[in-house]
Amino acid sequence: MRRAAKLARPKPEHNWKRLTVIAQRRMLRDAYPATEPEEIPIHNGRGCTLLELAHGQCRWPINEPGADNFCFCGNEAFQSLPYCVGHARLAYRSTRSA
Repeated sequence: MRRAAKLARPKPEHNWKRLTVIAQRRMLRDAYPATEPEEIPIHNGRGCTLLELAHGQCRWPINEPGADNFCFCGNEAFQSLPYCVGHARLAYRSTRSA
């Protein structure tokens, strides 16, 4: 009896679509727009050579190695990172695609 009543009952029609990962990301990106990171200026110090580079100084290379004017940034490093604040922002940016 129960089974016959269950089979006789009309089934609800669902128009659910499966969302792909790409569609989910697009939906989240539209719902939560990304904010632009704060622009941190990079102070151009005099630069320093490898022998002048000390602990707590930015190790960001300026120019191509082997060039006559090759040096390192030399600004004060940020916390325990090897770079200053401005160069750390460039080195550790997210890989999120636009």
